[in-house]
Amino acid sequence: MLKCAHAIRTVLLSELAAPSEDFVRMIFKKMDCGGGFFTEKIKDKLTPLVKSAIETIINDKVKANLDTALKSTQKTQEEISEQQQTDASEEDHDGVVTTQEEIDACNIVRAIAAEIIDPHRVAMRDVKSYCSILLDDNNRRPICRLYFNNADRKMISIFDTPQEEKTTLADLPELFRMKERIHNAIRRYLADPEAGSSPAQAE
Repeated sequence: MLKCAHAIRTVLLSELAAPSEDFVRMIFKKMDCGGGFFTEKIKDKLTPLVKSAIETIINDKVKANLDTALKSTQKTQEEISEQQQTDASEEDHDGVVTTQEEIDACNIVRAIAAEIIDPHRVAMRDVKSYCSILLDDNNRRPICRLYFNNADRKMISIFDTPQEEKTTLADLPELFRMKERIHNAIRRYLADPEAGSSPAQAE
C-alpha cells in the first residue's frame, strides 16, 4: 500500500507541476463546453489555465490553513504572554525571550501541520538556546527546533530523522518549501505512537 501511495503521489506531483495532455483532456471533458472537440488549439489554451488554477487552489489552501492556525493559536499566545509576565523574574534570570519571529514561525509550522493533523497538537516551548516546536507538547516528539538567537544566521532543525541536523533558514516563508520534511517529522510519531526522539541538548 505504501508503494502504491508513493506512486500515486509521484504522478500527482508531476501533473501539478506540468499538466499532461491526458490530464488537461480529462479536465476539458468534465467542463461544460457544449460538446466541443479537444483540439490542439484548445489544449494549448487550457494547459496554462489548468496549471494556474492548480497553483491558485494550493495557495488558497495554504492560506486557509495558516488563517486557521493563527486563530487557533491566539489563545495559546495569550497564555504564553500571561505565563511570561508571571515568571518574569525567572525568565530574566534564565535569559529566555520568546520573539515574535519565533511565534510567527510556529504559526507557519502549525499551518503546515494542519494539512495532516489537528493544529492544536502543535505546541511551542522556548529555552535559552533554541525554541522547540513539539507534537502534543511532548519533548520527546520534536517536530523542529528554531535557532533564531543569531539575527544574521537563523537555523532550523527538522526531525524527519532521529538525528538532529541544522539547516540555514533565509526567511520564514522558506518554511513552506520545507513542508514535506515537516510532514515527515510528524508522520514518524503518527506511524509509531511509542516513537520518540531524545536529541542531544544544544550548546
